[in-house]
Amino acid sequence: MGAMTASATPATPTTPLARALALAYGAAGIYAAYLTQGVVQEKLATRRYGPAGDRFPGLDALHGVQV
Repeated sequence: MGAMTASATPATPTTPLARALALAYGAAGIYAAYLTQGVVQEKLATRRYGPAGDRFPGLDALHGVQV
């Protein structure tokens, strides 16, 4: 059995262009996550559910978790 030589840490970009692209990729992922969360939350908050037309019952808990 041989020893594992692979490192557990990811490789970091070395050139300025690669660093800029990695930063832009990360920022785009964060914006996409917040945008998706906002759209889903808006749909939950504004729709009426069930025959009585009730709002989403866990909306206060959802807001509390986000803070």
